[in-house]
Amino acid sequence: YNIKAYGLEDRIRLQQTDLLEGVEETIEMVVSNPPYISEDYQLPAPLHYEPKGALVGGLSGDELLQRIISTV
Repeated sequence: YNIKAYGLEDRIRLQQTDLLEGVEETIEMVVSNPPYISEDYQLPAPLHYEPKGALVGGLSGDELLQRIISTV
């Protein structure tokens, strides 16, 4: 929405993938906000509205972060 609202369609292209799987072209920037909380962590009440998948990153919480680090 913001890309269109600010007329940036010719400068920014969004692509949703599983990390960089299937991306063939050179990438200038990756922006990520991966989940990082462990499955057994008790979320405080204000965070209960967030989808669990947006916050919980696996058993230890850092599985996706480890995948990102090993991809770079």
